[in-house]
This record gives sequence, structure tokens and C-alpha cells, in this order.
Amino acid sequence: GSWVKAAIPYVNFLINWFSAISIWCMLYATIERVQVLRNPFRAVSKRQISCRFASSLLLICIGSLLLTSFHFVARNNNVNTPKLYKDLMTWMNALLIVFLPCIVSILLNMLLIHALKVQF
Repeated sequence: GSWVKAAIPYVNFLINWFSAISIWCMLYATIERVQVLRNPFRAVSKRQISCRFASSLLLICIGSLLLTSFHFVARNNNVNTPKLYKDLMTWMNALLIVFLPCIVSILLNMLLIHALKVQF
């Protein structure tokens, strides 16, 4: 019905936001793996959740929200934003949520494979 049509923009916003969060959390996990393999004695921690870990997750959630919320607001409200600003935000979204994480992930996985070969 009509409530489904009204809910679609909100569902799309949540899907985009959660997708961005999962991409950056995967990248964060890969960074942690590389650090543990390169410095195994630093990996030992007495606390379950460190402040750095919690703040990193919070920063990932807020940054992803800021990057993905622009498209939701621009499409669903009668906000007159300049085309240049829309294009800039679209490119920022593509660069920071798709291209940059892919390139960094490739580099980190290469470091991870190299660290594994050196250890064994």
C-alpha cells in the first residue's frame, strides 16, 4: 500500500548506512589483523572492549551516517541544493565508501599475506 511507498526512502537510507558501516568495520578488522601479525605482543589486552575500539566504532557509525544522510535529505526533502554540491557529495560518497576502502583493503591484505609468509 501507500505506507510501503512512504517507507522505501527510509529503508534505502538504512541499507546504505549499514552498508557503509559494514565496509568500514571490515576495513578496521583487517587493520587490527595486520597489527596483530606484525606486533603479536601488543595484541594482549586485559579489557574486553578498549576505549580506542569503542571510539573507532562510534566514529565509523557517525562518519557513515554523515556521508549517507546527504542523499536521503536531498532526495526526500524540498531542499534546494546546488547541483555542484550534489555532485561533490556523490563523488565523496563513491570515493569514501567504495573506492578508498577497496584500495586500502587490497593493500592491507597484501601486507597480511606478506606478514604470514614471513612468520611461517
